[in-house]
Amino acid sequence: MHGEQSFIPLLTVVTAAMVTGILLPRLTILRIPLVVGEILIGIVLGHSGFGVIPAETDPWLELLSLFGFTFLMFLSGLEIDFRSLAVTEGGDGDDDGQGLRRLLMVTFGIFGATLLFSTALSLGLVGLGYLESPWIMALIMSTTSVGLVMPLLKERGEADTRFGQIVILSAVVADFATMLLITVFVAAHGAAGITVDVLIVGTLFILFFGVLFFGKRLLTHQASFVKRIAFTAPKTAELSVRVSMTLMLGFVVFSQFIGAEIILGAFLAGTAISSLSRKSVHGLLGMKLDAIGFGFFIPIFFIMVGARFDMHSLLADPASLALVPILVVFAFAVKILPGMLLARFFGRRNALAAGFLLSSRLSLIIAASAIGLRLGVITPQINTAIILVAIITCVVSPAIYDYFRRRDEEEQAEGAGVHVRLDPLVGRSLEREGALDLSLIEIEAEKFPFLVNRTLAEAKLRPRTGMTLLSVTRLDGEVVDAPGGNLKVLAGDALVLIGTEAQITAMEGLGAREGGLRESAFPGPNAEEEPPALPPA
Repeated sequence: MHGEQSFIPLLTVVTAAMVTGILLPRLTILRIPLVVGEILIGIVLGHSGFGVIPAETDPWLELLSLFGFTFLMFLSGLEIDFRSLAVTEGGDGDDDGQGLRRLLMVTFGIFGATLLFSTALSLGLVGLGYLESPWIMALIMSTTSVGLVMPLLKERGEADTRFGQIVILSAVVADFATMLLITVFVAAHGAAGITVDVLIVGTLFILFFGVLFFGKRLLTHQASFVKRIAFTAPKTAELSVRVSMTLMLGFVVFSQFIGAEIILGAFLAGTAISSLSRKSVHGLLGMKLDAIGFGFFIPIFFIMVGARFDMHSLLADPASLALVPILVVFAFAVKILPGMLLARFFGRRNALAAGFLLSSRLSLIIAASAIGLRLGVITPQINTAIILVAIITCVVSPAIYDYFRRRDEEEQAEGAGVHVRLDPLVGRSLEREGALDLSLIEIEAEKFPFLVNRTLAEAKLRPRTGMTLLSVTRLDGEVVDAPGGNLKVLAGDALVLIGTEAQITAMEGLGAREGGLRESAFPGPNAEEEPPALPPA
């Protein structure tokens, strides 16, 4: 029989994930992201709490937790869409390439400034006698958490906005640049040498660019062959999901084979799929992969992070507790100050929000600290304090980010006049629920001349309004779900979109400015004024 392996620990973790997903959104007074709630429930049920979840002994949970982190990095790469990063200073969405280059420079500038601040403050810790060498602590504090940033932005519906893309890109640069620098640091302390590690990472990038090159050639020169395979495959085959999973695991196995970090391989696999995809990554494929990841594997990873935390050893060491507030201030300062470089593009409040969110640390800081402990360059007490700092930033940073972003959204909504009645514009409001205060609306294409007889890419619906198009219904009843940028909108089409009040008002402004609405759609004394089109939040 199969009685050797018990499913009880896995059932416990999955049940905890389900209960957290049900209860946390209803505890609106807490306003903490779901992933943070999963970490906290892991602490309660794990080693520091009731001990219901085994922290290290169950091989299934260990494997599923590792795969959950790997899949999270894969989805993080899938979220990177360089086509949406072309933002000018004014945020008008003109894609001339200058905005992209400028923001990439700012993103790398943020990481460079973070590294400088981290080095300076690490030198201060050396002066206080906590450290012998500043370099590993500087790298540890330069990390952020793509694994927390991406799910939070996705939860708020901001992952595919220009602001969200820049925050994700900043987190990616910080994590992987730090990962590469830690690789160099470890090589400097080992016998293999730095050159070998650089060649290893370079081999992984050769694979990445090779997949992009051959993938684009296949999609360009063999398009009919690819379509024939896709159309003839059974619906239950879910071919796109199988291809995506195969590519991800291929990168992961190759990373293991050459001795590189598997999460780097998973991230590059997601980026490759995003670059090769003709549709938005928020289309059907993205929805299916999100369901696989956030529905099962990723919650296991976050709950196990909390289950492994050892609160008892931390409380038993006063020196570690004394260091914690110093490191907390350290952790926020080295991210918030460089993050203000984004104020020129998105405003001071949004720059502060980005700085606080990028201050959150999770698995990579814990892994980097463990490397420093193994090399003997940090003490066990400092390692324990770093783990607690990671937990604190994971709880505090998202809450402060949410506060700043909500304040900005409220001001934008007031400035745009969200009190305008929507019925003359959208026909009917289909749904309004959830913490994000989103509305699902249906519009008639002919009321918006900028849409009719243009592809979605030409109309720039998302860059101009921030709204997400879910489906298009043709006059003959055909429904196109998750339409891509090549879809041409026709007169008589009905479009279902989702967005915030401010984004809907931006849509209303576009329709009014281009002659798509009657003046009666804008009641009140200022009815003749044109509401401004807002850039996406």
